[in-house]
Amino acid sequence: MKEYGKILVGSETMIIEVGSYISGGNVCVDIICEDGISFANLSVNLHGHSSSNIEQVGLEKNEFVINHNLYNNSYGSKYLASFLLSGIFEDTGKKCNYGFCRDIPIWRLLDKLNGESKC
Repeated sequence: MKEYGKILVGSETMIIEVGSYISGGNVCVDIICEDGISFANLSVNLHGHSSSNIEQVGLEKNEFVINHNLYNNSYGSKYLASFLLSGIFEDTGKKCNYGFCRDIPIWRLLDKLNGESKC
């Protein structure tokens, strides 16, 4: 994982780390508190997940599925809004299903400096 950027969420600076999942090579995004403690896995790897429709939806190289543990609760949702406002990510408008989770957003990782795809 490599540091990709930092964002301010409330009064706390959070570090965005980006890498690739071993299985499938999809984008992996972790959020780390400035003190080094892991805050959340922003992405989830659905490569080979038998109960998802990700193969039909399709992921571009710079896209990732939002972790349902953040998306499906009010605590995580307020952080997702801050992450989107950072300029590091954009919502593609695409959604996928996996397990019992429905309509989970797919985001794109952007180059923070010019708003274009970084990967």
